[in-house]
Amino acid sequence: MNEYSLAKVQLFINKSSSTIGRSFVLYITMQLLGNSILFFGKGQHFFTQKYMTQQAEYFEVHPDSIYAYLADNISHPLNEYFILYLSFGIVGILVLVFFLYYLWISWKREKTVWHVMLFCAILMSVFSYCLHYPVVLFLSILSLSQIRTNNKITLKNNSLSRFVIFIICVFVGIQTIQSINFEYKWKNVFAKQLKSPRSTFVVEEYEKIERLWNGKPFFYYDYASVLRNNFEYEKSISKLKFYKKYVVSYNSELLMAQNYYDEGKHDKAICHFNQARWMCPNRFLPLQGIMRSYKAIGDKKRAIEIANEIKTKQIKINSYTVTLIKKEADALLNDVSYER
Repeated sequence: MNEYSLAKVQLFINKSSSTIGRSFVLYITMQLLGNSILFFGKGQHFFTQKYMTQQAEYFEVHPDSIYAYLADNISHPLNEYFILYLSFGIVGILVLVFFLYYLWISWKREKTVWHVMLFCAILMSVFSYCLHYPVVLFLSILSLSQIRTNNKITLKNNSLSRFVIFIICVFVGIQTIQSINFEYKWKNVFAKQLKSPRSTFVVEEYEKIERLWNGKPFFYYDYASVLRNNFEYEKSISKLKFYKKYVVSYNSELLMAQNYYDEGKHDKAICHFNQARWMCPNRFLPLQGIMRSYKAIGDKKRAIEIANEIKTKQIKINSYTVTLIKKEADALLNDVSYER
């Protein structure tokens, strides 16, 4: 066994759960890629739209997988280069290669602490989503601005160039101000709905700021949650369907299922509860929803099967909610009317 193999074994021994979980995320991401070559990518929301569905399909086929206990609601492949390729394809990778080449030439010419900081960010990007952290992004931009180059890029000092730069600055400035305005209003309304989750006034406020939407999909999940709290299930489902154009997640499937359950559409509820169940097989809420749905439609046999699954299911993180779900399953199994 060589030193590299020993290092890998040591890595798995020292931090097995984290390492195995990360390797599984990369495996599912590779399944997303398939055998196709992406020249221009699939867009910035491709991963969040497809990954959890792919993970659910895997666990539905392999319910006893060792990864089932570690599965989580994933929104990033824990590797910035995978995201770059999925979003922008080979074109994005070529731009990255050009940047790395420029950085290497600059490093050979003059070695500075700014180069070291950038190399650290490049290395971290292999194992994490470090560019999503404002501090890392700020330091990376600062480092780039401090690296000197002999290749001077100049713009002709004429009216056209100044006009183009002015228009770009105005456009970016307007977009930034609008986005900040939306975030500020969303924050205030969110604070209000925490104090009064069931309030017609809060729903009206969400409806107003929706017109200012800045492109962040999570707003629609939040909006759908508020609508459900106010018993507006159809509207909540509508907002979730829009949200799922950008993000398909365990939480969105669970909320969709709960909406259908509250509407009395138990078949649709079971479908979405099952999807959430296979997305994160270690969670208890989807199983509780399935058990209640079968009980509501009078399917005693399947309700008992799910109750038994809840009773014997290994707990990943113990909580009061899990305790209540297990007690509910025990109560159903002990109910005389549900005896076989």
